[in-house]
Amino acid sequence: MRTVELVLLLCLFVVTKDSVAGQDDALYGLPNCQELVPGVLNVHWNLDDTVLDIALEGTTREIGNQYFAFGFSQPGVPSARMTGSTALIGGFVGEQPFALNYQLASKNPCDFATGDGVCPDFAGNSTAPKTTSAKVIQANRNGDTMAIHMTRPLGPTDGKENNAWPADGSQVVIYAIGPVAEFSSLEEPEVLIHRVKTPGVSTATVKFDEPKNDCTPIIDRQVTATAEPPASTGVPEPSPEPEPSPEPEPEPEPEPEPEPERPDMQPSPPPTEASSGAISSLKGSSILMISLMFFV
Repeated sequence: MRTVELVLLLCLFVVTKDSVAGQDDALYGLPNCQELVPGVLNVHWNLDDTVLDIALEGTTREIGNQYFAFGFSQPGVPSARMTGSTALIGGFVGEQPFALNYQLASKNPCDFATGDGVCPDFAGNSTAPKTTSAKVIQANRNGDTMAIHMTRPLGPTDGKENNAWPADGSQVVIYAIGPVAEFSSLEEPEVLIHRVKTPGVSTATVKFDEPKNDCTPIIDRQVTATAEPPASTGVPEPSPEPEPSPEPEPEPEPEPEPEPERPDMQPSPPPTEASSGAISSLKGSSILMISLMFFV
């Protein structure tokens, strides 16, 4: 009986150890992974309804501004074709990461005025705001290895009906690794010719709606487990309009000081009979005195 208990405990330890190791290997906690180029580029994902949580990890073999690109060829195309495809491209400009949805109209570098070339969705429309539905969650570099964690809708993005992605793997995958032009800005990163790309004969695809994990880690997981502040999306968020300042309340006008009370100007009372008699006596005395003086 004791032997059976020891065997069960040993099996439980092995299963638990393997489960923990699998969790440790999960890049940014994403449960699914598929090797695109063994030892060079992996794609990790989790599909939550219509939002795709996706990460790319690989080796750039060069230090500096680099990018990873992942996307799908046009529907109905039998093998990988870059022109006409759509891609999510993430990388670094200086120390800041970016993530943008791209239209691959041709193999040329982007002409932001016309939208020709490998361009973000907003290129070619001077009146369109430079916004994107792609977001950077976290990004890490360690020597010539890099990982970038992003999100984007599975359906059409940024007003483009042709850049919806299939969840069932019904379109052929495209991918690339290459440098970002040194003169690029976070707002307009220009991706240059790739060093690694999908072979033209490739018919590989990725099924986001099915679980899969066949990857060998490329970047050190201790590096990607390090907490970092939120990264930039590559396109500045529109600044909220400042709220109008409240108009200052008018100061109350001072109340006028009350005028000093003035005594009522009442008319003098008419003379009484007594006072009239006194005045008549004075008049009579004056006349008498004047008459006497004249007589003398």
